[in-house]
Amino acid sequence: RTLLATEVRVLWKADGAGPLPFNWVAQHPPLYHLLAAPVALAGRAATADPNLRLKIPRLLTAAAAAFALLLFFQALFEASEDAVFALAAAGSVSFIPMYTHVASGTHHEPMLALAGGLVALGWVRFVRTGEFRDALATAAGLGLAGAIKLTALPVAAALLALMPRYLREPGGARKAGRWLLLVAAALTIPALWLMRNWSIVAPHTTAISIAVRVRRKNAAPVCGWGAGRMSSATNSLSCSAVLPGPTKNSSSAIVRSPWALAIFT
Repeated sequence: RTLLATEVRVLWKADGAGPLPFNWVAQHPPLYHLLAAPVALAGRAATADPNLRLKIPRLLTAAAAAFALLLFFQALFEASEDAVFALAAAGSVSFIPMYTHVASGTHHEPMLALAGGLVALGWVRFVRTGEFRDALATAAGLGLAGAIKLTALPVAAALLALMPRYLREPGGARKAGRWLLLVAAALTIPALWLMRNWSIVAPHTTAISIAVRVRRKNAAPVCGWGAGRMSSATNSLSCSAVLPGPTKNSSSAIVRSPWALAIFT
């Protein structure tokens, strides 16, 4: 968890008063934030205008989104050998409203797209050549993506599972050893970050209970950490659906595992 800066809070509240809200995006690995911090510091040194200070880090996001499109084009071109198709397909990504919207803000998604472009290009080359260097480039792209956002893990798991099929290496032991190197390149950083999340969560709870009551399909969830605090009496986080009144059919499920919160904290 990280606290939002006062200059950001005053955009929501005129006096910036009230309890400090938590920024839950800290659940994700910090690579984007480590790269954006020098840009933000340069903006603070260049101007005292709070609005400009907030907008200057967007230059990094916009650049990442632009370079991602170039990587998409190159990957599609090498896969299809059709420049017109590659240009149209890569360009169509830029026409997605959410892509351009997120690219204009301070957000890690465009940098994740950039890492995805590296993965796509490496994968196209690896499937064509079967060379370890291309597999390693793909794994490095996956590791970069995993250092930006944990949602890259499902893609990493799928591609790593497919790599032995295309990897041209003589001997089973040598091939297995190189595959383990690829797994390490792709998963070391996100694994370390999950361990970091665990180290934060585990000392403060003996069993994290996430209780979810489903009273109606369209119920809005309300969590006990809405104010950013864990219940000291129960050492648990509870989420429940709040409705105008009881319904006929209701059910509840309780998951007791620190990993549940380690992933999301």
